[in-house]
Amino acid sequence: MGAEVAAAGGGGLPGFLGRKSRYARMDDVLPQEPEDGGGVRVRGSGSSRRYVFACSVFASLNHVLLGYDVGVMSGCIIFIQKDLHITEVQQEVLVGCLSFISLLGSIAAGRTSDIIGRKWTIGLAAAVFQAGAAIMTAAPSFAVLMAGRLLAGIGIGIGIMVAPVYISEITPATLR
Repeated sequence: MGAEVAAAGGGGLPGFLGRKSRYARMDDVLPQEPEDGGGVRVRGSGSSRRYVFACSVFASLNHVLLGYDVGVMSGCIIFIQKDLHITEVQQEVLVGCLSFISLLGSIAAGRTSDIIGRKWTIGLAAAVFQAGAAIMTAAPSFAVLMAGRLLAGIGIGIGIMVAPVYISEITPATLR
């Protein structure tokens, strides 16, 4: 959580709607730490590396969502067309909208992660994606299926944008 230390003299990043951000820039001067350590515990290098590696693996699994969702949809579209009686244009829109919608999700991810933090934003992205997947699973019509697809795309976009930032923030400076 070293990135969440406020910069000395209020030199933090400009926050959402004019509020001060709690994140410090790397070139800002941080306040001096107390000589007694201030009660901060530092993990050993082996433990820290394992923790960072485990967090990195789980955060990177977010990137699998995009490829998996595109791949699964290309295999399912035949059955969706038969069950919901959709046209070829609707099939194309259903399959192709994910990339565009994930772009919109990634645009929203920056402000969201500044407000609630990177870890919680990754959790939010997972929840939004799961909600979209649940809606797609129970979709009785093309409109409901499309709504679920849009939700899943937003969740994927948020996750793809925030996961690399989170990984870089949890990595100790000596390992970057």
